[in-house]
Amino acid sequence: MSEEVKNQTNVVNRKGSDVYYYRARVPADLQQHYGKAERWISLRTKEQHQANQKATIEQLKLDQEYAHLRAMQLAMPSQDISDDELERIALIWSAEALEEDEADRLDGLCLDDEFFEAVLLDTEFLATSMTEWLARGNHEHISALVDHELKRHGIKLDKDSQAYRRACNQFIKAGKRLSESLKLRNAGEIVETPAVDRTPIKPKSEDTLQYLLSYWKQQATPAIRSAEAASFAIEGLTTLTGNKPASKITKADVVSYKDKRIETVSPETVQKDLNLIKAIFNCAVRNAKLTANPAEGVIAPAIKGKKKARIPFSLEELKRIFTSNIYSQSYRPKGGAGEASFWLPLMALFTGARLTELGQLLIEDIQEEQGIRYFYITTDNSDDDDETTAKSLKTESSRRRVPIHPELLRCGLLEYVSTMQKAGHKRLFPAIKSASKQLTAPYSKWFNRMLREKLDITDKRKVFHSFRHTFKDACRISSILSEHHDRLTGHENKNIGDDYGDEHYPLKPLDEAISLLRYKGLDLSHLYIN
Repeated sequence: MSEEVKNQTNVVNRKGSDVYYYRARVPADLQQHYGKAERWISLRTKEQHQANQKATIEQLKLDQEYAHLRAMQLAMPSQDISDDELERIALIWSAEALEEDEADRLDGLCLDDEFFEAVLLDTEFLATSMTEWLARGNHEHISALVDHELKRHGIKLDKDSQAYRRACNQFIKAGKRLSESLKLRNAGEIVETPAVDRTPIKPKSEDTLQYLLSYWKQQATPAIRSAEAASFAIEGLTTLTGNKPASKITKADVVSYKDKRIETVSPETVQKDLNLIKAIFNCAVRNAKLTANPAEGVIAPAIKGKKKARIPFSLEELKRIFTSNIYSQSYRPKGGAGEASFWLPLMALFTGARLTELGQLLIEDIQEEQGIRYFYITTDNSDDDDETTAKSLKTESSRRRVPIHPELLRCGLLEYVSTMQKAGHKRLFPAIKSASKQLTAPYSKWFNRMLREKLDITDKRKVFHSFRHTFKDACRISSILSEHHDRLTGHENKNIGDDYGDEHYPLKPLDEAISLLRYKGLDLSHLYIN
């Protein structure tokens, strides 16, 4: 099977093997800890259905492991540790070594005579070294490995302590057993890779900011950007307070954080940080982790007469955008991801959707009900798709159905969708790619650069998100009810009756509302396909 065969759980076959593996990306903040960007975990089955089930269990284990690791990063250094704990850590190291060895053999690397000869020599060297070190109590050559593995588990021991010497001894014992297992494998004997408890040892105290952050992420399941912003805010508060237990954090500490932060960033950014910190502490209070929220009542200073961060495009600027060479000469810049350079501004103008919401659309998100074509803006992904990446929405109210405006139909949107579908694509804009978690980040930079350099739209408050503001203004000018344009844009307009009725707002009134939308003075007839 191809190495690229996979499904929604990242279940894959390694090259030359029918055994399924779970390929899991290591979170960016833990990659230094693991020394790698992704982990391959053997699921020990050739049946895809079983592999999918096992992969779900493995991900749950990894989530727990990552949460504990983050909590331990601020735990106080351990001055003592039990032999059982040391033995478990050493067993994890040896099990991982056996797992890598098993993968090499499954991949057929040992079929190469030179590679197999090197395996035999390495095994013999390991056996001889470990036997000698164990006999003489020599810890000199094992210490670098021990230091690395203890650091992985958030443990710091004094090298002159008895606990550190016991740790070295446990790793030498594990190394000797590892060499014996490898010798048996080299002789063709069956040696299974042992299953060990990979969950790191719990810190002596869960009374840390990192633990509260991890707990909040588990309880609140925030969007990716919110989780990253929260991690950054907690990191800043931790830097200020050191290893101070979370229960000892005071309001004065949070005020100090606010005052320090305001020296380098805007009040709006500081307030966002404070809101996240407050949410994390609130979660801890609600779940009996803390008795009080030290961030309560701490706010960033307001700016009088501050300018809006984002403002709508003027009619003249819209004309410049939609008569540029992209729309007049079929120019498709690479930075604009090909056809996305043409369609995303148009779609934003007639939906008011965010760039991330539009850029991550799948072909299956263009749907029809009761004769009404619409965009289904959601986090749902298709089941078996190499192309898609994880979709995200800013809030739960962002999940919505937006009828397709007649102008988009006249410009050939459905024909474009059909072309992409016939080409075998899953995503509506497959050329949009990003190395970061935010798929459309490179597109956003390209679009803003095009505004400044090509179209002479130099006000930095005018960016792609300005289409959303332009849409809201146009809705008001077109006499569209605020209830309707709030539903179209995913803005929460909470009334007591909103909890009644179907999960989705009815399409018919939204379709009637979107049909009212006009941009007086903006002629797009040169884009019509007929």
